[in-house]
Amino acid sequence: MSKLLEGLNPEQLKAVTHKSQNPLLIIAGAGTGKTTVITRRIAYLIEQNLAQPDEILALTFTEKAAGEMEERVDQLAPLGMTDFWISTFHSFCQRILERHGLDIGLSHNFKLLDDIKQWILIHKNFEQFQLDYYKPLGSPNRFISALLDHFSKCKDELISPKEYLNYAESLNQKITKSKNPDEDQITEAQRITEIAKAYQTYQQLLLDNEYLDFADLINYCIDLFSRRPNILKQYQKQFKYILVDEFQDTNYAQYELIKLLAGNSINKKTKGNSNSSISAQKNQKKSTKPLNSLVVVGDDDQSIYKFRGASVSNILKLKEEFTKVTQITLIQNYRSSQEVLDLAYNFIQANNPDRLETKLGINKRLIANLNETQGEVKVLEANDLSGELTMVTKKILELKKSHKEASWNDFAILIRANSAAEEMIPKLDAANIPYTFVAHRGLFKKPMISNLINYLQLLDQYHESQALYQVLNFKHFAIEPEQIAVLSHYAKKKTLSLYQALLNADQIPDLTKSTQTQLNKIDQLIQLHSQQKNQKTAVEMFIAIINDLGIIEELKVDTIEAAENRELVDQFFKKIEKFEEDSPSDKSLNAFMQHLNLEIIAGNSGEIKFDPNIGPESLKLMTIHSAKGLEFKYTFMINMVDQRFPTRAKSDPISIPEPLIKDILPEGNAHLQEERRLFYVALTRAKTNLYLSWSKDYGGSRPKKPSLFLDETKLVPSEKVNTATGKVVFTTPTVKKENQKTKKQIYKNIPSVFSFSSISAFRTCPLSYKYEHYLKLPLPGAPSLSFGVSIHNTFQKFAQSFLDTPDLLPDFQVLQDIYETEFIDEWYNDKQEKTKYYQEGIKMLKTVYDDFTINKPQIKYIEQKFSLKLKDYTITGRIDRVDNDQNQNLIVVDYKTGKSKKTKNKQDVDQLKLYQWALSELAEHPVSQMYYWYLLDNQKQEEKIASPEQIEQLQLSILETIDEIVECIKYDLFEEKHQKLGQHFCRYQMV
Repeated sequence: MSKLLEGLNPEQLKAVTHKSQNPLLIIAGAGTGKTTVITRRIAYLIEQNLAQPDEILALTFTEKAAGEMEERVDQLAPLGMTDFWISTFHSFCQRILERHGLDIGLSHNFKLLDDIKQWILIHKNFEQFQLDYYKPLGSPNRFISALLDHFSKCKDELISPKEYLNYAESLNQKITKSKNPDEDQITEAQRITEIAKAYQTYQQLLLDNEYLDFADLINYCIDLFSRRPNILKQYQKQFKYILVDEFQDTNYAQYELIKLLAGNSINKKTKGNSNSSISAQKNQKKSTKPLNSLVVVGDDDQSIYKFRGASVSNILKLKEEFTKVTQITLIQNYRSSQEVLDLAYNFIQANNPDRLETKLGINKRLIANLNETQGEVKVLEANDLSGELTMVTKKILELKKSHKEASWNDFAILIRANSAAEEMIPKLDAANIPYTFVAHRGLFKKPMISNLINYLQLLDQYHESQALYQVLNFKHFAIEPEQIAVLSHYAKKKTLSLYQALLNADQIPDLTKSTQTQLNKIDQLIQLHSQQKNQKTAVEMFIAIINDLGIIEELKVDTIEAAENRELVDQFFKKIEKFEEDSPSDKSLNAFMQHLNLEIIAGNSGEIKFDPNIGPESLKLMTIHSAKGLEFKYTFMINMVDQRFPTRAKSDPISIPEPLIKDILPEGNAHLQEERRLFYVALTRAKTNLYLSWSKDYGGSRPKKPSLFLDETKLVPSEKVNTATGKVVFTTPTVKKENQKTKKQIYKNIPSVFSFSSISAFRTCPLSYKYEHYLKLPLPGAPSLSFGVSIHNTFQKFAQSFLDTPDLLPDFQVLQDIYETEFIDEWYNDKQEKTKYYQEGIKMLKTVYDDFTINKPQIKYIEQKFSLKLKDYTITGRIDRVDNDQNQNLIVVDYKTGKSKKTKNKQDVDQLKLYQWALSELAEHPVSQMYYWYLLDNQKQEEKIASPEQIEQLQLSILETIDEIVECIKYDLFEEKHQKLGQHFCRYQMV
């Protein structure tokens, strides 16, 4: 027996050695060795002299998968074997069209456009698209993406522009013949006609410029084989054996291509009246058997790409349209424990009766073939998101500690969407867990690449302050954050760009000599590279810049971060190389940056290629889609709650008219079924240990319910899914100190004194506390802040003069003079804004002066300071004004320069309660009245006097906040807390 057949189970053996001319359908469950079957079959056909390498066509979906398949075949096949046709569908079609494109009028020098280049093409020619119904109200940028998505889906369905136009014409003819056409029918016909013409315009643009998009590769290849049967016969004769991997992921067009190559060019009549020149359809109820041996491998339970055209129904169509299809089901699983497999199998039954197991009457229950000890399947439940992620982190550390043989490569955290990574990463950082965030998009947003892009932008726009700010933070320059803040503060105060401030660095007294030296160095580099970019190509400039900025040295360090950055820099460098290749007439850095800016406008965040088999040992944080084909001993899935997983269904912005759709339309809830299949894929990534986490509070107005999938797996009882409740609770990670990252900390001492304004700042915006109250950095001001201080200082001095001579009210001019002296004219955006605020202040002066004239208050305290002891801390503050009433009891007055509020703010209520508490220790008489005086609309809003129990509750609340602040200082969790509160952006994030 051939060595290639050793170790195969009976089902795999049948699949590898299948010799019948009948098509073979292999239903390969997760972890059943489908890649082993495909590669060994190819090698076996060659070994048995049944075919030469160039007589075997193997098609898959990604370049990575094709490369791995070819590498494994190389290892199995006899030495010296070459000319394999193992590739993706698109690469195969490109190869055919480059040879035969002229036979159908295509240039053999066509250029292939990715989605971003397609976007740019339409963007540059948008005036050619005569739109009325779909005319964008503003920028067409987002609308272009919707158009392209629609055109791509049309091509997946083999709908040509001509067919679309004919359908539109049929609608218009019906309206013309109708005596009383419906207004909605008229509008719909106009909409369809407009889209059809736009589709035709786009396709003509491609042809005029000798471009093809990826969907064109499939369509024109089918067109070639349909119109030139002699060429089709050539390839049918060549490819004696055809293998298709991940068959469940093929779309309608790809399936039609497979049928043509296999010799099945006569298809069952399909829905729609297609007269497309690229359609190979002919009417016949049943096909004859194919000329070539066709083997397809797939699993309907792992079909997770419907959003990009995948049609799980192709497996059923194969059974219907080919005679005598042999069927083999692989159920021996070599990845997971039986506990995991049973969980996944029982769960996916919820997709019945639309699964192949039901429709084909087969058994798809997977049987574990592992020698592993039994693992653990567990649900981790917490009160809130922070607690959930902390629980996950602790469990990872616990497993790593208790399983000495485990490496970090055995761990993975799977997420439904990339946004969840932003919540998980701070926890991994705090626990010092080495991780790799696997994202296939977002190259331009990665810190290293974002920094480089900012620097490149500076070479043309010196005064782009945001870009320069990022450059100032480069590790190479080692400028302290406090020093950057000083420079930013100076620039804002003097109304200068950051670059202008940099040029004046020697005039800023708070900048150290070391900082001034580094700022001078930055200016010299900018000047140098600005001159060089006019003489060197983009590639040459990039190499010079990463050397001059010290980035090369950073990349040499043996750390996970350096390893990831090396890969990112290499991918960005290749992007520049590809640009020069596509733009031989202008290879300058300026031209590259213009192209890059267009890509960013188009919504491109940069593709990232990831190979899990390379790089340093690390936990993998990735989406479930990215994890397809991978396996991990310890697998975690987070955010298992309603609306996060399963997600809500999203409809296409522009849908294909149903009469044009040739594919079989799905039955039931297609979106929920797809989400179930995605969850099934996630479950079957786990080898032995599987952990699913959820929490009741994610920061929204309503408590979260556990995912429907936790109910369907029976891991969480149904009644809990229906009655889950929770309140907003923020829990911080209690990670051991030794697990913290060894890095330079700006934070040193834990404060013992807190003001209520600092506590309020933390509650509202944690970054505000971090920069203003803890680091005490010179931050940019704001008009409202300048104005508020001006008003308070004015009333303080005026009230003090009134307090000194209570029987004599000074003239209003005295109050105006004080205001003129105290008015702060900094941080206003322009003179007009400053004048507006000043005039509003005059009105407020008049309001307070009139009140003083009528009521003549008995002022007791002005800007009264206080200091309160609370456990191990001190709470300090200042009260605007305290008056005496007729009984010598106290009236608390707090000025507000804004408008009155319809609803009470808890922070405001707590502030007056704090004043009551302070005065109870400061004065002999109790507080009888407390109110805010909103000066802009002259409204006084009174607050009830607090009971002793309410004061005690206030103290406990303050202590809880202080504990959170201390945790944030210890573990640098301010950004995480900021995101937790939903503060996605504020001015402090630019510090």
